[in-house]
Order: sequence, then C-alpha cells, then structure tokens
Amino acid sequence: MAALDVEWTKNFRVRGASKPFCYSWAIIDLAHFDSLEDQSLLEFGFKSVYLESEDEVPRLLEMIESDIASSRTLSSVTFAGHQLCADLSVLKRSSPVATEQVDWLYNQWRERRQNQAVIDTRYDVDCLTPIASRRLVDVAEDLGLDVTQPELAKGSMTKLHKTYLETHQADIFEKLAVLNLRHSLSTALIAAIYLGAAVPRPLNVNNLLSDHLACEFDYVNSSEFAELVH
Repeated sequence: MAALDVEWTKNFRVRGASKPFCYSWAIIDLAHFDSLEDQSLLEFGFKSVYLESEDEVPRLLEMIESDIASSRTLSSVTFAGHQLCADLSVLKRSSPVATEQVDWLYNQWRERRQNQAVIDTRYDVDCLTPIASRRLVDVAEDLGLDVTQPELAKGSMTKLHKTYLETHQADIFEKLAVLNLRHSLSTALIAAIYLGAAVPRPLNVNNLLSDHLACEFDYVNSSEFAELVH
C-alpha cells in the first residue's frame, strides 16, 4: 500500500494558482500486516518532502514523478489517497512540463472502480462508515484511529506555511511535515481496513508516528507531542 498526501496553498479563484509545498508517502507491506491489535508490531516506510521556497516547486514535481515511477515497480502495489484527484490536479496544473507519472496515477484514479489499483478514502469507504462527513479526520476517528492534530490550533496549513516561508522557523516546518505524514499514514491504514487487511480497532496513530519519526523530527520528541502519545 502506497499512500500519498499532498499539501498545497489554496487559491481557487485563479486557475493554476494553488501550489504544492509538501508531500509524503506512507508505505505498508500488506503481506505482513494483518492486525491493528498490537501497534508495536506495525511497521511502515515513509518519505517526506517540504519546500524551503516557492522556487522549488519544479523540483518537488520532479521528485514526485520519480516517486510514482519507483512505486509502480513494487509488487502488487495499491495506491491510496484522500480526495487524491484534487492533489493530483494541483500537481498537474503546477507543472510547466508534462507530468507523465502524475497523469498515469490520475488515470488510475479515474478507472479505480474497474482496475482497483487506487483506493480513495474519501469516496470509496461507504461500506466502512455510516457517517456523512468524509473529512479524513472524521473517517479515521469513526474507524477507531486517533489522529488528533494540534498543529492546526493556531491556523490553517496555508497560513502556517506562509509564516514558515517568511521566518524559516524550523518548528513550523516540522509540525507541518509531521501533520502531512499523519495524513498519509492514516490514509494507508484506512485503505488497509477497506481491503480487509486489518480489522478496525482503537489505534493511536500518533503513537506510531512517535515510534517511527523520533529520529527524524525534534517536534516528535517535544513535550507538546508527548501529550498525544498514550
């Protein structure tokens, strides 16, 4: 399972004005993933990319093209995203050149009902939850996944990213990167439940982030993040 989540600035008034600034992958090997009961046994791979300036958007697009191409070589890979079409559309419209791999994944998303190569955890999980909301945090919590995200208490991702570009405060970058990874990981877990590779049960996703990201992000070792872990 390869779950992708892209964060982007929101500007819906001008076509192509929304720009990606961060993305992450969460990779789960479903062949060795059959329970959410013992989270100490849960393993996942991840990648996180974050821009330091708006001039780096072309480089981000190059990297995500390479990532998709590499992911396609994985045996029996299923891609996942939450409203993935929106993320891919922003990537396509942000690129001045052809996006062969993004286009391929977008086509797989459009044909997912037939080829089952992509799972969209916003549109495809009606069989899992009766709630009306399809926000990622609501779907996750209804399935027993604790995805508490205090990072947005003081503003939206777009606002926080703007502040980061102006100040380059490392703590802002780390909080947004971890938030983005929480999104991709929870998407991967929901998709695993959808495929029947896991049974819904209470699971604190922040515990998993703490176990796997402590060596990568100082924020994960902070007292603020420690309040999320139990």
